[in-house]
Amino acid sequence: QPTSDVEFITVKGPSDVVDRIKAAKVYINLGTVMTSTVIRTEAVLVDKSDNPIDSVYLTVDNKSVTVTVPVTMEKTVSFVCSYLPGVSADEYSSVVVTPATVKVKGDPKILNELDTVSVYALDGTEVDRQIAFSTLLFPSGVEVLSAHEYIRVIAVVAEETTVPEETTVNTVPVETDDVTKNRRKRIQPEQKMRKKQNPLHLKRKTITGAFPRWILDSE
Repeated sequence: QPTSDVEFITVKGPSDVVDRIKAAKVYINLGTVMTSTVIRTEAVLVDKSDNPIDSVYLTVDNKSVTVTVPVTMEKTVSFVCSYLPGVSADEYSSVVVTPATVKVKGDPKILNELDTVSVYALDGTEVDRQIAFSTLLFPSGVEVLSAHEYIRVIAVVAEETTVPEETTVNTVPVETDDVTKNRRKRIQPEQKMRKKQNPLHLKRKTITGAFPRWILDSE
């Protein structure tokens, strides 16, 4: 809502003309206003139908008016943690801020450059603590629409990784062995059967004048 530095102006003149005055209006063009603006202009006397009243018989103590036109926008920005010098984000496995965001209102020129608000500076150690919302710093002219009583920060330090020992790679030649060198001769089943069916026969002969004996004979 635009505001002016003057709440009332004094008008002197014939009563019939003064009685027709309803208000003193200031006309401004906001079509190109993109940020909060201060405009210096003159007030115009109007009647109840908003028609200008211009009379040489009227005396106005001060027609010059300074009008402040506030232009605002709403935006949601994130809460983050910053890092002290010498500390990097890689030293932490996780950093959680609860709540994670806040809704604010302000001049577009300011909010267009505001994406995050730092709530705590990490020093490389683990953190689990609550921070009073009232201690947070917002740019001048920024209004907080969704304030909280506390902000909680939990930061977990990353575990150190062990560098594996150097691995030696060796090239081993592949040798081919001829398995046919140690191959044994296999006997066909028919040959085995043939040998079993051709046994040695023992024949008995009697020799006169001597003891009987076995004589080995083969068919």
